[in-house]
Amino acid sequence: MPGKTRLLIETLTEELKDRDFTVEILKTSSKKYCSDILALKSARDSRIMVSLKCVIDINECTKKNVGELKKFCISTDSTPLIVGLTSRREELLSGVVYKRFGVYAVHVSTFIDALKGIKPVAFTERGGLYVSINGKNLKEARLRKGYSLGELAIRLGVSRKAIYDYEREKMNATLDVASKLGSILEENIVKPINIFEWKREKITENKLPRKSLLRGLYYNIKKLGYNVFCFSRMPFDMIAFKEKDDKKILIKVVEKNIKIEEALEEIELSRKVAEITSSN
Repeated sequence: MPGKTRLLIETLTEELKDRDFTVEILKTSSKKYCSDILALKSARDSRIMVSLKCVIDINECTKKNVGELKKFCISTDSTPLIVGLTSRREELLSGVVYKRFGVYAVHVSTFIDALKGIKPVAFTERGGLYVSINGKNLKEARLRKGYSLGELAIRLGVSRKAIYDYEREKMNATLDVASKLGSILEENIVKPINIFEWKREKITENKLPRKSLLRGLYYNIKKLGYNVFCFSRMPFDMIAFKEKDDKKILIKVVEKNIKIEEALEEIELSRKVAEITSSN
């Protein structure tokens, strides 16, 4: 593991532990995985579990790697996040949310701020910076100031329909437009982004194991009513789970030709992952 990446993982681990997260680093002496850090924080009325991929440049995350990360998070009810420093060698903007194959990607400082409760507000889309508008706040502020849709549109330099769509939260605004709106109405009308919330995608397993033993296990477990995801970039080979059930089954097949030290490392790491993901 390169020195900069190791330092990034160490920094994030320390920040998470300082905020009472249980943290597990996903690594062995010889393998890299689709996730580098698994962190859990449980309270009486809340639960946050994040699976972090830590990279220097977020474009290092391939579609296959992110795909496995998403499968892991769906099966464990956790949130995937990519934390890095640059995108195509340009430094990521602090306080801005990027996306990589449907997963939030942020600068390390943005992640640390989010841990402190300081949420980012801007995100990248179509090459620009945008924000989500709080339609209720916008409408209330507009009426309080006595502006009609058309009057506010003229002052802002946009169409009447744009204001209408902002109020219905049907359209995002550029950072410049949102700043002008806030200044005209003297109201915060921007929705912050909670990077610890992730809208789960519907993913079906379409790549079955090549190994005959794993393939047989896959079909037999499916017959028992479980969802099953297969992995090539995790210390285990499969996760079996049921919706609305905290119990997960992590499956690791040890072959004859694998080094015993490597197998024991992955078995122990799989046990730790199972322990965290099954916690309430």
